[in-house]
Amino acid sequence: METKQPVKALVLSGGGAKGAVHLGALIELEQMNLRWDLIVGTSIGAMVAAGYALTLRTETMRRYAEGMNQTVPVNIKNPKRIPPLLACWFTNTFQSLFPRPLFFKVVERVFGDRTFEDTKIPLLVTACNIDKRCIEVFREGPLITSLLASMAIPGVFPPVRIGANAYCDGGVLENLPIRTAVTAGAGRILAFHIVSKSGSEKPPFTSGSTGLLLRTDAIREQWQDRLTDRANAKVIAFDTTNYGVMDFRHTSALLEIGKETVRRRRQEILEWLL
Repeated sequence: METKQPVKALVLSGGGAKGAVHLGALIELEQMNLRWDLIVGTSIGAMVAAGYALTLRTETMRRYAEGMNQTVPVNIKNPKRIPPLLACWFTNTFQSLFPRPLFFKVVERVFGDRTFEDTKIPLLVTACNIDKRCIEVFREGPLITSLLASMAIPGVFPPVRIGANAYCDGGVLENLPIRTAVTAGAGRILAFHIVSKSGSEKPPFTSGSTGLLLRTDAIREQWQDRLTDRANAKVIAFDTTNYGVMDFRHTSALLEIGKETVRRRRQEILEWLL
């Protein structure tokens, strides 16, 4: 009797501008001729996953990624000090730091009227449903609205409304969506995880609100990582400590980190999947 093979899934985490490492990793995976039954992504990982699920080719994706260096010149890794009264007025007046078009022109141009039904691999995109306070999984209909919702970092970009509900970045509740892949039936998972800080490194802290936000978010990320179920997954972590979540000027360097990490763990990946 023929033994049924486990469903193989590729899972891509969030990580903002550092998502270029996912693409670098995919470039190396492409050389290994691996086949996937499912691909799952959240936040920037959702965008990379969608691009790959649509094309199964990384060359076009690489050109668009490198184009982000010119189209998104903003870097808020080291924001200038803002007078407290001005910061208080801004945060109580506006929903977000940046208008969505500043960052997502490329996304809207690439995905346009594409749908989940156009993908060559089944694709799942996760976002945080603010009204229902839960992770929601998108798997059908227009891609662009789901991707914008999945990448709507709270406070940085405005929430995205789909139907009666508002959505924000899926990484708020599940930055490495292994559980989503398992729930969808995956039995053998390769998960790419963008690591911001090492486990032993203390998150940055200053007396200002920005430093406090960075520290609390780093703590959230570390606790979330500890709660991630890895029983069915091989997790490949990319060290991106020296790069900013909103700094799009280092795509080439991040691509190399992704490629080098997968090259170094190639045999381990093949033994896990084959």
